[in-house]
Amino acid sequence: MSNCFDFLPDKLFNIQLVDIGYLIFYTSALYTVKPSTLFRNHTEGYVKVLDLFMLLMLVSLFWSLFVFKYPVIESIKASRHMLLGYLLYYIFVQIFEKNGKAFHSILDSLYYITFFLMFVFIAQYHLNIPIFSGYTRVSSEGIRSIPMFIPIILLFLWNNASKILLGVHTRMFDKFYVLLACYSVVLTMTRGIYFAVFLTLSVMVMVLISQNKGNRVRLYFVLTSIMVLIAVLVVSGALGDKLDKFADLAASGVSDIKGDSKGDENTFGFRMLLLAERSELVLSHNPFIGYGFIHEDIAAKQVKYIIGTANDDTGFPSFLTPDIAWANLLVYTGFTGVGVFIVFFVSIAVNFFRNKVASDNEFYLSRLAFFMEIIVLVVLMADSSIFTDKLHIPSLMLASFTYCSRQAKLAS
Repeated sequence: MSNCFDFLPDKLFNIQLVDIGYLIFYTSALYTVKPSTLFRNHTEGYVKVLDLFMLLMLVSLFWSLFVFKYPVIESIKASRHMLLGYLLYYIFVQIFEKNGKAFHSILDSLYYITFFLMFVFIAQYHLNIPIFSGYTRVSSEGIRSIPMFIPIILLFLWNNASKILLGVHTRMFDKFYVLLACYSVVLTMTRGIYFAVFLTLSVMVMVLISQNKGNRVRLYFVLTSIMVLIAVLVVSGALGDKLDKFADLAASGVSDIKGDSKGDENTFGFRMLLLAERSELVLSHNPFIGYGFIHEDIAAKQVKYIIGTANDDTGFPSFLTPDIAWANLLVYTGFTGVGVFIVFFVSIAVNFFRNKVASDNEFYLSRLAFFMEIIVLVVLMADSSIFTDKLHIPSLMLASFTYCSRQAKLAS
């Protein structure tokens, strides 16, 4: 589902690898989960909101087929990533609940795999040779790449960094992982990722300050350093001549990464204009359900839109975008879906802060790390298609947060 960690292209023989991943995952899941119990025994408020969002997506699919009367095959194609992607959350939770070793096994595997991948990612930049097939842009200034495994790297960054900040015994290997992760984040040269990381790190430090009295002096120092660094970045502008190369590359947005973008598709203003246009279209078409699960080919024929990211296959602007997930949510589920989605994340935050876990609880740091990564992903919705595409990573983060929260409650 991650295109073999971006070593392979999105498609092989005109088949998307993520579809093959879904097929393998769901086939194997039949032997480990009970479909009849997937939606039972969930007491958390945010899970009930997610249940409502799943129901809304089914209504959207029904509306697409029987009210908007889109072709069946195209509607199924358009809906498969959202429906199958969010269903992964329930499957992951049940797998972890049945076998806690699966949770630790998956995380341990991802930890060491991403440790190796960071060396490859760093080598790609310094050798100026494209290795990863995902969001990669080659220019005269160098290579800019945003591999799909960046969210996983950040997850372990939060986990290891929190250990260091709390003075918990940390292996040298883990400290080295933090250094590699920080350098990998820098090499993405993406302002959205920088902002998400600084914001999340600040939130994490403030959470640690509020919950760990014994380490407040160190934590206050770190928080102050972050604030000073952000201020310096703002005041200094482009950070001087030495970072001109980074500034030139970082000026390229997610939509420009593949190198075919024209104009100002890379800017935050472009994304806001795109979101505004989609909002107006949805408001005039159907505020409740949007356009439903409309396929790109159908949208090109039936929807009168102007702003969009250049489509590599057609050369025309795409109705759905890799640049801002909120626009896609509006199209798929209307203002109703966006509202439910916002309530979903607010509910997660309420669950985290209301159900405090003692810092000596074995799941304290893991739960904290997953919550921080959820914050990162939510922030990046304004800079990518996260939560509307490639949903296996967000679903894994959400399911792991649920599992750690439940285990922490049991342990206490």
